[in-house]
Amino acid sequence: MKFKALILLLFFFACSVKETDKSSRTLEPEISATPSWVELNVKGSNLDFNVVDEFLKEKGLPNKFEISLVTSESEGKERIEKLEKILHSDDIQKDVVKFFLYNVLTDIYLRLSLYNPKPEYFAQAEKYARYVIDKYGDDERFRAYTIVTRDNLAYFYSLTGRFDEALRIWEDLIDKYSDIVESPDYGNWFGVQCLFSIFGALDRVCGDNFSDDRYIKAVSFLEKISSFRDDEVGLFADMLLYEYYFKSGKKDFADKKFKQVETRIANYSSPSIHNFWQGMQAKVERWESWKKAKGG
Repeated sequence: MKFKALILLLFFFACSVKETDKSSRTLEPEISATPSWVELNVKGSNLDFNVVDEFLKEKGLPNKFEISLVTSESEGKERIEKLEKILHSDDIQKDVVKFFLYNVLTDIYLRLSLYNPKPEYFAQAEKYARYVIDKYGDDERFRAYTIVTRDNLAYFYSLTGRFDEALRIWEDLIDKYSDIVESPDYGNWFGVQCLFSIFGALDRVCGDNFSDDRYIKAVSFLEKISSFRDDEVGLFADMLLYEYYFKSGKKDFADKKFKQVETRIANYSSPSIHNFWQGMQAKVERWESWKKAKGG
């Protein structure tokens, strides 16, 4: 199920690394990072992503949902070597396959930058993200997809302390996300990824400064989404709004949103959705305990 796959990826936004030896490092799901590159189910894009899986299978590579989910540094480097060799050959005939593989390279290098922050990993992550944006950014076919690449680049900037550059991208993306998520032509789980990107960016940059104009703009956007979407996008908007209302001290709004989520979530059987909601409540409880301990 595609939506379930997305939620699982959101739970494992990225993985941290514990060094076992110089040749092998196990990657564990701890660091909150950029989402893995996945097929974005966008209607009307005229892009056939089935050819991507056909190509990957032909080359003996994992499918499009798993190809960037490397489990060790050595596996990541080996996969990068294979992908770069393929991209430098004449084997690829479809633009969508090239586009997908360049994004996978960005993704893997970004993951390696988190697991083991070497300068060369950071440099390569930026290199491939910029290449995708420069090559495909003005191509209408890839419009929704290059937004994810821009978010990857902004996250890279935040990791390397270039917060002003990251903010410029994220502020621009909030407007672009708004346009895309509100369009009936775009699939639900792409909308969910957009919502997480917005609030993930705000958490990293603004922290608990809930009066920041960026928070206000994003919350206004989420409230609009919540008001007219009765699908997964609307449900996740409600979850994120509950967290925001609770943390910003708007108890009545938080209680109301909590009840709305409880009502809406009953319509979904996916364990991933229910597990995420329980995880968010636990996160809010930990935040409340931390604030009390600080005397806030």
